[in-house]
Amino acid sequence: MKKVILALFLLLISYQVNANEIPVKMSYYTEIDRLFKVPYAVIEITSLSNDLVIEDIKLNRGNCSINAGVDPFTGKREKLFPMKLQYGNSKKRATTCNKILEAEVITKEGSWTLTWD
Repeated sequence: MKKVILALFLLLISYQVNANEIPVKMSYYTEIDRLFKVPYAVIEITSLSNDLVIEDIKLNRGNCSINAGVDPFTGKREKLFPMKLQYGNSKKRATTCNKILEAEVITKEGSWTLTWD
């Protein structure tokens, strides 16, 4: 009986550890605007979870915003949030800043803060 209880306890702990893993991977790089010759950051958001729904992303504690994308097939502006991604799929978006130090990702599963040097 003690072995069963111990096994269930360990299973519960491992589930909680996996439940707290961040379901998204983010990276960014800097580009130079061709027309105005000013730098801006481009973020790439990749889902590490099936059926990920991102409700909001706050860059640099709200001091930087993300530009909505344009659908390459229709030419229409895409709604930025909620952003729905399947596992392994990603989206790139331009931002209004040239360097990103922090990103807070808010999903239905919780929120996570990512930092860069």
